[in-house]
Amino acid sequence: MFSYIKKFFNTNISFLIILIIVVFSLYGKAINYELTNLDDTILIKDNITYISNIKNIPDFFTTSCFYSKDCSYYRPILTLSFAIETILFGYNIKVYHITNILLYILSFYLMFVLLLKLKLNKNISKFILLLFAVHPILLSLPIWIPARNDTLITVFTLLFFINIVLFYNNNFDKYKVFYYLFFLLALFTKENAIILIPVYFLFIYTFQFKIKKRQILKDILIFLFIFLLYITLRNISISNISVLSIIANYKLILKNIINGLFIFTEKLIFTEHIPILLYSIKLTTSTIIINLLTIFLLIFIYIKKTISAKKFIFSFLWYLLFLLPTFFIFEEQIFFHRLLLPLFGIIFFISSLIEQILIRYKFLKKYFIFVAIILFCTFFYSSSVQIFKYKDNKYFTINTYLDSHNRISDYAFIDLLINTGHFEDAKNLLLKKMKERTTYREILVLAKLYLASGHFEEAEYAYLQLEKDLPVQKELVFVPLSEIYYIKEDYQKAFDYIQKAYELKPYDTNTLKQLAKVDEKIGNIEQALDIYKNLSKIEKSNKEYKDKISLLEKEIKKID
Repeated sequence: MFSYIKKFFNTNISFLIILIIVVFSLYGKAINYELTNLDDTILIKDNITYISNIKNIPDFFTTSCFYSKDCSYYRPILTLSFAIETILFGYNIKVYHITNILLYILSFYLMFVLLLKLKLNKNISKFILLLFAVHPILLSLPIWIPARNDTLITVFTLLFFINIVLFYNNNFDKYKVFYYLFFLLALFTKENAIILIPVYFLFIYTFQFKIKKRQILKDILIFLFIFLLYITLRNISISNISVLSIIANYKLILKNIINGLFIFTEKLIFTEHIPILLYSIKLTTSTIIINLLTIFLLIFIYIKKTISAKKFIFSFLWYLLFLLPTFFIFEEQIFFHRLLLPLFGIIFFISSLIEQILIRYKFLKKYFIFVAIILFCTFFYSSSVQIFKYKDNKYFTINTYLDSHNRISDYAFIDLLINTGHFEDAKNLLLKKMKERTTYREILVLAKLYLASGHFEEAEYAYLQLEKDLPVQKELVFVPLSEIYYIKEDYQKAFDYIQKAYELKPYDTNTLKQLAKVDEKIGNIEQALDIYKNLSKIEKSNKEYKDKISLLEKEIKKID
C-alpha cells in the first residue's frame, strides 16, 4: 500500500492534484469577491452586452480591450476569454474568478512540464513551484480579474516552448503547427510575446537542440508573417506609442526599469507587505542593500560555476527580456502580476542551482525539505493575510490609496468617498489636488461630486463646460447630463443627451440603463422593455431588471 501511494505521488498528475488543492485552499475564498472597479468594471460589467454577443467576436480583433481606438492596449484574446464565459454562463463574477484560479494553476503545471522536458529534477521542481504558487508577490493573478492577461500569455508561452521541445525530440510536424499557433495566441494576448523570437534562439542555443538552418529560417519567416498580421490589425485597432516618444522618455523608462527590478527583488525576499501597485517609487537604503547583496551572491554562484554558464545566462535573460517591456510606459507604476512569466527564469535558475548543490552535498537534502516547508508556510500565511485587499472596491481602493499616492489612486479614493456619501471629505481632498493641477479629469470628478451631492445646477454647468473642452470620451459627459435633465423632468433634453452617448457607446451598460429610464418617461415603453430584457438575459439574477420588465409588461397591457 505504501509503495503504491509513493508511486502515485511520483506521477505528474499527482502534482497537478496537489497544486489544485493548495491553490484553491488559499485563493478559493476569492470566488465570492466583488469587482475592484479598476479596469474590471470597464472590461466586463459596463460592456457586458457587447462581449456577450457572439456576433461581436470579430470586432475584438479590431479594437482595444477597453473598446476604444483611443486606448493603446490591444488584448483581443483577453476580451475573447471574457466573452466565452459570458456567452456560456451570463454575467457571473464567480465564473470569472474561477477561470482566473484555474489559469493560474495551469500556468504552474505547464512550468512543471517544461522543467521536466528540460530534464530538471522532478521533486525539486515540485517544491520550488509550490513555493512560488503561494508566494504573495503573485497573489493578484488568481484574484484580480484583469491580471488574467499575464496568466494567459504565460500559458501560451509555456505551450510554445513545450511544443518546440516535443518537435525537436520527436520530429512530428503537428508539434511545429502547435508552436506556431501558440506564438500567434501569445502575440494577440499581449505585445510582450514579440520577445518569444529572441528567446526562441536563446532556448535552442542553451539546450543544444539539433536543428537545421533551413528549419530555423522557416520558423523565422512564419513568425514574421504572424507578426505582420498582428501589427496590421493592431495598427488599425488602437493608437500606437511612437518610437520617438519612447526615445524622448528614455530617462523615465530607465528609472522605471531600475526601480522595478530593485522593488521586485526586495518583495521576492520580504513578503510581509505586497502593495497592489506602486507609483513614483523612491528607493530606500534597505532596498539598495538587499539588491547589492543579491547581485554579489549571483556573481559568486557564476564564478564558482555551481550551474553551467549557459543555464545561468538563460535564466536571467528570460527574466529580463520578458520583464523589460512592462516598463516601457510613461507613468511610473509597477504591477506585481506582470512578474509571472518572467519568474519562470528565476524558477529554472533556483531549481537548477538546488539540484546541483544536492548532487554535490547529498546530506543537505533533509535541510532543503525543512527549509522548503518553512518557506511554504510563511508564504501561504502571508498571502492569506493579504488576500482581503482584493475583496471589493472599498478594500481595494483604500489599500491602493494607502500604498501609493498618485493621481489615479487619489481620484479612485475620492470616487469611493463620493459613492459612499462622504461628500465633504471628497470635496476637501479634491480641492487640495486641484491646487496642484487642474485638467478636465479634475473637473469631471468635481462635476460627479456636485451631481451625487444634489447640487444639480453646479453639476450641469460643469458638465456643459466639459462638453466643449473634453477631447475624447464625450459619453462621460452625455450620460450624467441626461441624468441631470431626467431629475429636472426635462425628458426631451435627457433623451437628446443619452442618444448622443448611445451613438458613441451603444453597448455600455450605464448608457443602456439611462436610455431605458428616459424611454419609459417619454412613452417608448417597448424600447425600454427590450433593453431591460436584453440586460436580464445576461444578468439573470439581477432583480432590478426583472422588476422593471414586470412593470413595463403590465404598462403595455394597460395601453393595449
